[in-house]
Amino acid sequence: RTRGRVDMEDPAAPDWSRCRRVAAIHAHSASVKCVSGGRWPAGHPGESGRMRGDDSSTTVDGFATAGMDGAARVWTLDGTSSSGFRCVAAFGDHTAGVRAVAMLPPRGTGRDRASSSSSSSSGIPRTAPEMLAATGSYDRTARLWHASRPAPPVPPLANGHSDYVLCVSFGPDARTLVTGGADGRICVWDCDDAAAGNPAPAACLRPGSNAAVRSVDASLPPPSEDDPGDVLSMTGGEDGTLRVFSHPAHGGAVCEVVFAGHGGAVTSLALCRGEERGWGSPPRARKEDVSGTRRVRIAAGHDGGVLSVHDAALTSGVRDGDGNGRASAKVREALFVGRVHANGAIRATLLLRPDARTVASSSEDRTVRLWNTQKGTCLCVLVGARCTVESVSFSAPGDLLYAGLADGHVWVYLEDNRGDEDDVAVNSGVERVIESRLALAMEALQNPKDPRASSTSESERCASGAAPSARRFQDAYEEMESDALGLLPRVDRSNVA
Repeated sequence: RTRGRVDMEDPAAPDWSRCRRVAAIHAHSASVKCVSGGRWPAGHPGESGRMRGDDSSTTVDGFATAGMDGAARVWTLDGTSSSGFRCVAAFGDHTAGVRAVAMLPPRGTGRDRASSSSSSSSGIPRTAPEMLAATGSYDRTARLWHASRPAPPVPPLANGHSDYVLCVSFGPDARTLVTGGADGRICVWDCDDAAAGNPAPAACLRPGSNAAVRSVDASLPPPSEDDPGDVLSMTGGEDGTLRVFSHPAHGGAVCEVVFAGHGGAVTSLALCRGEERGWGSPPRARKEDVSGTRRVRIAAGHDGGVLSVHDAALTSGVRDGDGNGRASAKVREALFVGRVHANGAIRATLLLRPDARTVASSSEDRTVRLWNTQKGTCLCVLVGARCTVESVSFSAPGDLLYAGLADGHVWVYLEDNRGDEDDVAVNSGVERVIESRLALAMEALQNPKDPRASSTSESERCASGAAPSARRFQDAYEEMESDALGLLPRVDRSNVA
């Protein structure tokens, strides 16, 4: 389905065709707007993310949550807890609801963070590895959080946005932060500058219009000039579809795949990376040259169905003895800015490689869907929630999936291809699961969609070349129908009059 698809199944890759819910955590007193899987230093952090006692060089699996109650929290595995997780850090310095949270990109199991904080090739100290999470809030600020006891709290990043901060994402080097706001701005921050007390962004973009930035991803560096298709962008729209785009070197966007099945707006996307389990592509070299330049690709989803894609290069500033100095950022002309969904906003964006295998999506239809991006199929549908599923994220090894709900809970699923297909039903309530499955199936089957009409409608309103073809829609609708039939009870037709 996508260029560079992998036809050989890797036995070490996570198989999310079956899973079971293993925990339900009441994380916040209000909606969990965002959840982010990652790693946290082993130990007992205190308030504002500081550690009590000596910092540990080992890390444990965990996830961070952003709540509309104004708090962000970090949870780690704990076998002594009834839920299997415990809250190890709470960040309460925001003065309004927390809309977004991001943990640092995975850097290897049990990696010694001290080894990451060595000086770069330009001789500039790297303070960013002490940063463990970032948050964005309706108080119009973003914040960085750390677990280093001697360091003072990092001042809020308050000089970039004039409105709500709706999304945050770390760059692949873990030293760059990208934020998006309701003011239509995309801000690029140098974490070293922030740690030194400089709250100003290295660069601030306003692509095209003032449409609010609902989602942003900066987790991959730009592709090489020889292979511009090595980095794709995926969008999740309020129309309920997921779309994958390639971006030629000369700019533009070409729709490669459409995924359909959600009966409501897509609220978030998550990629099962799985590098720590030894499957998929080997890690690419980070885009950092001898001068200390860091390169990052930024994909942002806006109101109005607009997608913007940018390539940025950050150069660290030389600091004096007092730690003064600023990074600078250069952003080339936008690789692409245009409408790619004819109806509604893009609430979720994701950067991925052509060999990416498993993506999860959450929706206002109260479900989570897992997709095989190589085959273009839906692996499974997780039902049973009584409210909107606001966000999803995988653990670093890729064997756990976290889902944040609008009622303040986080549901945790374990990949288990040996388990019984009804495990989720047992944990969530058989009646509710059956009711949800029937509703989803009947909605899809009773309202068949015309691929040609869909393509024509999208072509009239989307950017040139970005609208999916009728064939793309046909593939998506056929798969959606097959998936809907699979949700219905099996009937022996010989007994039907």
